Amino acid sequence: MKDHRKYIKWYVPPFPFPPSPGPHHSPAQPHSLYVYNKIDSISLTHLNTLAREPHTAVMSCELDLGISDVVERCWQELQLMRVYTKRRGAEPDFSEALIVRRDSTIEDVCDQVHRTLRETFKYALVWGARYVH
Repeated sequence: MKDHRKYIKWYVPPFPFPPSPGPHHSPAQPHSLYVYNKIDSISLTHLNTLAREPHTAVMSCELDLGISDVVERCWQELQLMRVYTKRRGAEPDFSEALIVRRDSTIEDVCDQVHRTLRETFKYALVWGARYVH
């Protein structure tokens, strides 16, 4: 049987955001995520074997299966999160988010908005389910 392995590779720089070592990740190697497409054309036993491999996601573009799972895995593997800003007394604008690494600081977010914002920034109120002080 022909190997239909398609993969997406990305490199997470060692500084300033070191990759967190997981059960199948060596800190010396870049992250890899193997994405198998066309899962509708293989048997369920073969699909089960592929889906249980480490750093693997399965999907079918034709049947629209698993696409959101692949996107979610990319967010997890890259350690990204969305940050929404709001002005005092106004509702947050959920239509536009800043995408930052999970280890980012308020200074990193300021730098992403504008390069001079860090010097004039006074304070921030941070809230949410994943907020860590």
